[in-house]
Amino acid sequence: MPNVGSTENVSIAKNSAKPRIKFLDCSRALCMLWIVGIWHMQEYMGLNFQNPITKNVKAGVLATFTLISGYFIGKNKFEGKENILRFFKKRLLRIYPLFFLSCTAFYVMNLLFHASFISSFKQYLLTIAGLSCIITPAPLTVWYVSMLLFFYAITPLIMCWKPFSAKIFAAACSYGIFLTLALLQISDKRTALYFPFYAAGLAASNKLKFSDKNNWILLAASSILFFALSANELKFGGQFMQILICSAFVVFIFEIGKLCTKANLLVKLLNYVCYASMSAYLFHRQILGVTYKIIGQFSVPLAYLIILPATIFLAYGIQFAYDKIRQYGNFSF
Repeated sequence: MPNVGSTENVSIAKNSAKPRIKFLDCSRALCMLWIVGIWHMQEYMGLNFQNPITKNVKAGVLATFTLISGYFIGKNKFEGKENILRFFKKRLLRIYPLFFLSCTAFYVMNLLFHASFISSFKQYLLTIAGLSCIITPAPLTVWYVSMLLFFYAITPLIMCWKPFSAKIFAAACSYGIFLTLALLQISDKRTALYFPFYAAGLAASNKLKFSDKNNWILLAASSILFFALSANELKFGGQFMQILICSAFVVFIFEIGKLCTKANLLVKLLNYVCYASMSAYLFHRQILGVTYKIIGQFSVPLAYLIILPATIFLAYGIQFAYDKIRQYGNFSF
């Protein structure tokens, strides 16, 4: 979010003049650290952290990324052909080159090392076209950004209407299509799970003003709700339950993000992670995979004292270099 988190703002310019919402950046950074440092790092340490709670945390993390993405995407103008074209140019330029490089690296890794992230040329083409979650099977890891590209593609169809009620109706119709395709096992069911969060972000973009002020009641209630629902997920099941669980997590991580804004040093550290988040999501598997090929299984101290910081550092460098190329190439819209 890859900045998969504000994957919308996927490549946040470090010195952007736009005002930042501190707790969103902190929340996104924490979510990225979970994906890179725990959920995926466990494989390279020979550990298994997977259980119903951690799986729901992972789902909640992606829901958080998706809602933040929709929130910033919704602030674009979609009235008229010129604004829509400008939106697509901005999105593609900020995301697509790095996404294309990541997918290509995964495909080459499959050819050289039989790494299964992208397992065929057909899957590679569908992924870079943003269709891998619609025409399955989706690849590992980069399926999420491919799904976001598809969400971006249909965003003007939702946001071009002037009445807010018409936007809601268009989003509901889109969700109905995603849900139907998922139930018919035509598309990846995760599109139906995460689209409501993208749509919620779009809806909130011009209707809701976020504040960095924390709410202890929301923090407590969301954490209790998350664990209570997770404990009963097998009993009730269904996608509606998953959406509720992810919603509780989003509220919880937002409140944690607000608490983080109270510590200036922590905010600075998380800002660096936030800036690197899109590149970290797109390239951490390649970095970790190559490192694993060279040195073998990671020890816990090695993973968290050296490899994780080095991965974030490299991702930061990739994002910084790409932003400089865009800046000096005058590729801004």
